Amino acid sequence: MLLFGLVLSCSKKDKADVCGAKKYLIINKSLSGCENGDTLPCLALNKADPLFDTYMEGNNRVFSWSYLVENVCTYQHVVMYCKVMTENNPSGVTARGEIWTSAWYQPAKITMTQSGNEIYGQGEAGLKQVYGDGPGKFLPVLEVLFPTKGSFSADSLFFYHEVNRISLNADFMEYLF
Repeated sequence: MLLFGLVLSCSKKDKADVCGAKKYLIINKSLSGCENGDTLPCLALNKADPLFDTYMEGNNRVFSWSYLVENVCTYQHVVMYCKVMTENNPSGVTARGEIWTSAWYQPAKITMTQSGNEIYGQGEAGLKQVYGDGPGKFLPVLEVLFPTKGSFSADSLFFYHEVNRISLNADFMEYLF
């Protein structure tokens, strides 16, 4: 009987022991007005924005938003939602979402669906295999890509004109200890 009691007292932590409140990451960027040269809504494409990056991938221009989330409970999956709203459903504009849990693991890919002028998706990733009992961290990424128009300036102008809004949201639980 004593051995049984010792085994129970040394049992692994469970979700109630290490998980705190549900948390939300919400990144919404309105891009309407950028094509007219307005500055405030165009901050979404400002290279000084820590959430934003741009790069070339073959013949495609990629605009990318991400945010590192730390101190995450590993006992519940991270759920990510992403959406891109376009003006006229422009040809060649696509989007992809990923949840990176570590540089040593492949990211969880978000399946994206296009319907009318919206490109959206939802997916999830577990952190336990990477971080054990925690705390964990993850990097949600939303990227919009399209065939380059020849220069960063031309690509930016096209993007401002064709994309109205991007949205990247994630639900997760806070790590307590």
